[in-house]
Amino acid sequence: MEFKNSMTIKMNQKSLRYILLGGVVLIWGIIIFRVINGLSTDDPVNLVKKKTISFNYNTTKDSFLLLANYPDPFIPENIAINETGNDLLSLPKEPVINNNPPAPKKPEFDIQLIQYHGMIANPETKMKLAVVNIAGKEYTAREGDKIEPVSIRKITKGGLIVFVEGKSFTVPIKAN
Repeated sequence: MEFKNSMTIKMNQKSLRYILLGGVVLIWGIIIFRVINGLSTDDPVNLVKKKTISFNYNTTKDSFLLLANYPDPFIPENIAINETGNDLLSLPKEPVINNNPPAPKKPEFDIQLIQYHGMIANPETKMKLAVVNIAGKEYTAREGDKIEPVSIRKITKGGLIVFVEGKSFTVPIKAN
């Protein structure tokens, strides 16, 4: 009896699988049919008439008149315009005198304020760091760094090449 019951269960599972498979195919068939039917353009398109608005451009003219007889606020008082209105003539009322004294020259940087103490080199990365004292402050700098007005150009064992205010200088290593 057990054999018979297990056989009916297997048969029911097989038939149930076929019934469910048929249902899935039927549902997908309906979906595909509706999509294709919805994409077809067999239905005529109803055109809607659009109202056009007309505007009467024949209006009455304004009853006032603008007189632009005031001076131009963007042209200074000492400049006049000639009769054609095209050329600007410079008519200074008084001679312009520059009472401002020239700005004092910025003192040049003293190269003696730079002391080169040595170099730290990494042979693997070939990176060099210079130990520099500029105006009493210690710095470590790479080639191309800019410290205050000093730009470090090249670092060597015996000296440091710097660029200060448009001039190139060589600073020798400081002996201890």
